[in-house]
Amino acid sequence: MLYLASLLAAAYLLYTAERNPIGLWCADRLDNLVAVLSGFGFAGPAKLIAVLAVPILGFALLYSWIHDWFWGLLGVVIVFASVCAGIRFDVARRLIDDIQIDWLRGDTTAAEYRLEEALEAWLPSSDADSLAQRLSFVEKALLLAVMLVFSGGFYFILLGPLGVVAHLVVIFYHHRSDESEADSVLAALLWLPSRVLATTFLLVGDFSAGAKALGRAWMEPSMPVHTALYSVAIASSPILADLDTFGDKPRLLDAFAGLVNMLRRSAVVWLLLFSVWVLLL
Repeated sequence: MLYLASLLAAAYLLYTAERNPIGLWCADRLDNLVAVLSGFGFAGPAKLIAVLAVPILGFALLYSWIHDWFWGLLGVVIVFASVCAGIRFDVARRLIDDIQIDWLRGDTTAAEYRLEEALEAWLPSSDADSLAQRLSFVEKALLLAVMLVFSGGFYFILLGPLGVVAHLVVIFYHHRSDESEADSVLAALLWLPSRVLATTFLLVGDFSAGAKALGRAWMEPSMPVHTALYSVAIASSPILADLDTFGDKPRLLDAFAGLVNMLRRSAVVWLLLFSVWVLLL
C-alpha cells in the first residue's frame, strides 16, 4: 500500500503543470495549524513543543488509527496527500524550465532573481539583506533543491508519511517564529539530508575530487547547509562555478545543464534506495 501510494504521488507530481492542488491544500492546513498554535503565547521550549510536537503527534495517531481500522485504504490517501504536500517535484520542475528560458535569452539577472524569489518564499526574513540575497546562484539552487525535494524525500524514506509532515511543520515553524529561534531548528532538520545529498554528488560526479570536501562537511557539524552542499558540488563538478561568474552564454548553458543533471542523477540514486527500502519491508 505504501509503495502504491508513493508511486501514485510521484506520478501525480511529475505530471502536474501547476502547483498540485492536493498538496497545496494539505500544506495550507498545516500552515494554519502552526499559526494557531504559535498564537497561544508560548515561549522557549514550550513553544517548540506546542508548535512542532502537537501536530506531528496528532498526525501519527490519526494515521496509525486509520491504517489499522480501514485496512490501509485511507492510509494510502494520507500517504499520497502528505507526499504531495511535502515533496515539491512540480515546483522544482517548473522553476528549472523557467530559469533555462532565462539562460537562453541571455538574461542572467532574471534567472538569479527568479531563483532568489523562490527561495525567499520558503525562507522568509524580516531583514533587508536576506539569506537568499547573500548566497551565490549555485548555493541558492542547491539550498532550494534540498528544501523542496530532497529533505522531504529523505524523511519520507526514513520515517514514512510522518517524516514528511514533520519536515513541513518545521518549515512552517520557521515562517512563524523569530528568525534567531527558528534558524537552529531548520538547520537541524536539513543537516542530515544535506550531507546525504552531498554524498550522492560524489556518485554522479568526480568522486576523488569531491571526497575531501565531503569529509569536511561531515566532520564540521557547524558548517551551514548551503556551504556543505556548495563545496561538495563544486569539487565534484567544477563546471558549476561558471554559473556564479555569469560569463558567455554557451558556458552558462553547459553549467546549468550540469547542475540539473547532477540533481536529477542524485534523485535517481534516492529513488533506487527508496525502492530497495520498500522491498525490504
